[in-house]
Amino acid sequence: MIITETVKIEKTDDLTSGYVESKIKDPSINPLRWAIVGEDTDYWTVSVSYETYS
Repeated sequence: MIITETVKIEKTDDLTSGYVESKIKDPSINPLRWAIVGEDTDYWTVSVSYETYS
């Protein structure tokens, strides 16, 4: 099943795709795509679509 949701990740001075992917990755999901869609003082808002493993 493919799911899309938004999540908040803590900001870092060294923004890399590896950092974002490490924050949204989980053993039970496979991220298909993600995009930073917003920000505030301490967090980035990330839209992520992923495939779940059942």
